[in-house]
Amino acid sequence: SDITIHGSTSLVLGFGRCGVTLAHSLDGLGARVIVAARSTADLARAHVFGYHAISFTSLADVIGSCDFIFNTVPALVLPRQLLALTKPEVVIIDIASSPGGVDFVAAQRLGRKALLAPSLPGKVAARSAGRILGELLPRIIKKNYGGRGY
Repeated sequence: SDITIHGSTSLVLGFGRCGVTLAHSLDGLGARVIVAARSTADLARAHVFGYHAISFTSLADVIGSCDFIFNTVPALVLPRQLLALTKPEVVIIDIASSPGGVDFVAAQRLGRKALLAPSLPGKVAARSAGRILGELLPRIIKKNYGGRGY
């Protein structure tokens, strides 16, 4: 992009673990953060954090103002119809698991810069990703299977 995240309008699609972390990071870098989520609980949580929270059905109303779009949803959430409403210079980064959530063929045809970057932490910072997983996985296992004789 020819602009920085600081001062940008950045849209985060999905507000699960990755979406929350991404929104916090973007906010910390000085972006105006918009969060799109499905559940009312996630929308309320995004609002409490100070983000502009919208449902996916309202994407068409805001997507044209976004400089950066980050997708965390592993299902098609950015079809051609929505991509056509984006700024020509928008940068779209899809970190969702396969198949991602962006119609990459349509993005290319529209001249939008869209990158598929699943498993990004493990690819570019394997040691840090491994340390985080090493700390997190035992807690998940203990929470879900602790005390059941597994």
